[in-house]
Amino acid sequence: MNISDINPVNRIKNNEWTVSSPLFLREIRILSDNENKKYILPSVYNTTREKIESYVITATFSDRYGKPVSEDEKIRVMYHENSPVRIESGEAYDVKAKITSVRFANGTEWNSDDLDDVNPGEGETIWQTDRIYGYVSKLKQEIPELKEAKYYPRDIEGAWICSCGRINLESESRCNGCGIDHEILKSAFDSGKKLETMSSEDEDRAVKEIKKEKVIKDEAEKLISDKAKAVLILAAAVAFIAFIIIYFTVISPAIRYSGALKDASAGNYDKAIEALDNLGDYRDSKDLVLRYTYEKYRTLTGEDEIIMTTTDESPWFVISDDGTLSFKNDKYTGSWGLLEIPHVVNGIIVKKLEKSAFINSDIESAVIPSTVNVIGEQAFMNCKKLKSIIIGTGVESIEQRTFVNCSSLEKIEIPDNVKSVGTRAFNNCTALVEIVLGSQIHRIEPYLFSYCLSLETLEARSYISFIGNDAFFECNSLKKVSIPEGENAPEIEEGNECFTRVYK
Repeated sequence: MNISDINPVNRIKNNEWTVSSPLFLREIRILSDNENKKYILPSVYNTTREKIESYVITATFSDRYGKPVSEDEKIRVMYHENSPVRIESGEAYDVKAKITSVRFANGTEWNSDDLDDVNPGEGETIWQTDRIYGYVSKLKQEIPELKEAKYYPRDIEGAWICSCGRINLESESRCNGCGIDHEILKSAFDSGKKLETMSSEDEDRAVKEIKKEKVIKDEAEKLISDKAKAVLILAAAVAFIAFIIIYFTVISPAIRYSGALKDASAGNYDKAIEALDNLGDYRDSKDLVLRYTYEKYRTLTGEDEIIMTTTDESPWFVISDDGTLSFKNDKYTGSWGLLEIPHVVNGIIVKKLEKSAFINSDIESAVIPSTVNVIGEQAFMNCKKLKSIIIGTGVESIEQRTFVNCSSLEKIEIPDNVKSVGTRAFNNCTALVEIVLGSQIHRIEPYLFSYCLSLETLEARSYISFIGNDAFFECNSLKKVSIPEGENAPEIEEGNECFTRVYK
């Protein structure tokens, strides 16, 4: 496979998740080469902390009319290789897929077997947060095997949820988290025993009980010996220390954890992230910090799916405080075949591509995220292998000389959100055949398409009022121009004979 020949065909988002699967399949991109061979490029999210070697996707492909062309095709994908994977059908346009097997780096495997699929948005919520009622310590005394009691246990389809919060398959008789027997757990809670985190009222009651014990102790001191008094004092001190330890190691973290979950549910992600970060290794706090950070920026960007990274993870990206992104060509170690520019770097939303950001790089295909408003001057200049680029829906300005000398670029579609395209932006794009201008473009600046020797078709979605000097100079292949009529004919400056020859 010559990766330089890969072109995007379709992008399919996914919201199906197999119960207990270590990976969540976020989307699949279908790609095609010049021989119409098809490939897929999946995007997955690791829901565990385990290192993963590879995974298997079971997919049913259909053509652009919805007719199946390949059913239950099993495709193995290497987890750390961001490269397209060949598929059998050359007619594939759409896909329904799920992850059916995951191989971990330690040699073990997860298989979906007969597990059912659920939709996290509409089906059973997997990780519950409803707290159960009563005193934790009391229930632990009554049930010696009970090590964790934070949630009300219940059965769900194909699995059961332990009081420690762990989800176990229906076939498992003991909890994989705390080890308690399923039947003992069911029997205990069926008898009516319930739990809750200790409320402030319960804490006040506990303090009053301690004070009451002190009064009783004072009365008892009058009747017992000095030695017995010492024993009681020591016992009271031990009880108090035990209470302090329990409060700060069990009760307080539980209260802060519960508060963080409520803050996140209310959209107060910063507060929730700070609280969970301070909890350290308590329960799944570290995993939730990552999850809520992702949700925070997904909400801020308005995107369903976003790409986040840091300069530690991706040292080739550098971002300024105002959201201007630059690129270190000599530090890049990823694939040039498809470069996905991130939405967020170091917690800063990417809003602009720096001047000369990707100049002279070997990028073959690029996707500019919707958070970007400005593509800076010369951003992709001399990217001679660049064959296709997708401009995000947030871009409003393409500055001058942005794509100069991109000699492999064949088609460019400027979306309706773009308001201006600078001078010489596509100068000397010798392979460029087709251009589509968005509805907010009313000016074609000087030298914009000069020396686009292969240019055959120009389509504008709105009237054009001005065409600058030599905008179409040496565009001798131009055959078709489609421009809606305006109140006045466009003002056409010198050097545009190739355009006026076709435009009528």
